[in-house]
Amino acid sequence: MSGVLPVDKNGYIVSNDFKTQAKYVLNTLLTNLKTLNSDFDNVLNFRVFLSDFASQFDLFNEVWSEFFINAETLPTRSPLTGGPLIPGALLTVDCIAKVRDRLPLVGIPHDTPSKVFQNIMYTSGVVGMDSSDAFEKQAEDALDGLAKVLADQKRD
Repeated sequence: MSGVLPVDKNGYIVSNDFKTQAKYVLNTLLTNLKTLNSDFDNVLNFRVFLSDFASQFDLFNEVWSEFFINAETLPTRSPLTGGPLIPGALLTVDCIAKVRDRLPLVGIPHDTPSKVFQNIMYTSGVVGMDSSDAFEKQAEDALDGLAKVLADQKRD
């Protein structure tokens, strides 16, 4: 599902309050998934576009925790800044989810959030953690992290 915005059926922004918008967007996604015989347990990845990452990330996590209580079934998530927003929208969220045969998603036992569905792995949050400012070193560090995720998956 792409680009769910905090907009009601009449095309109006539901509120100026960030948490109200976030709850509305997640509830809309859940409702849409349920109409397709699915739910958040079948989501492989969320992309969360925040209009102001620094001030909204913690607020979004508060709302997120109301929808995702069990840490063992958390989908992967890619929080981003900016994105396809309309005036008044403080966030937009999209997701990739399984909507047909309800096969279980398998988490990868690694500190990088990942999901496996059939023969497809979706991972997010692989970032360069080297403290230098050199882009090449940051990219190398991120690729090393991804290689570890793939190696862990191959062993399983």
